Amino acid sequence: WILHPQGDAPPAGADPARLQVLLLDGSWVQATEMAHRVAPWGRRVRLPMTGESRYWLRTQAGAGKFSTVEALLFLLATLGLAAEHAALRAQFELHVWASLRSRGAKERAADYLRDSPVPAAFPDLLARLESRRGAAE
Repeated sequence: WILHPQGDAPPAGADPARLQVLLLDGSWVQATEMAHRVAPWGRRVRLPMTGESRYWLRTQAGAGKFSTVEALLFLLATLGLAAEHAALRAQFELHVWASLRSRGAKERAADYLRDSPVPAAFPDLLARLESRRGAAE
């Protein structure tokens, strides 16, 4: 599969163990150009991708447009790989939260955690990071 929003719906009953998936990473213009170049390599497939992006480090380019790692999260969900989805989502959101904090966007980072699995997935890590930050401020 070549993931791209101009592809076909994923076939029902796809076996994750037998799939090879190509994720195109770049701007939307670059991804479209890459999709044309690699078209002979496989079937272009679009995923059911809805909602708001959780990649708060950039503005969402438009409805249905997500970061590459979010596309992978949608793929894992589509394939029914719930444990893998949960683990990657927690790591992804930890990255976004930490990046917001490192950019000095403390309030935005706090807002981000309100709808995130990060506090439940990494309670001890967050407590240590917050206590160090609080002591230094």
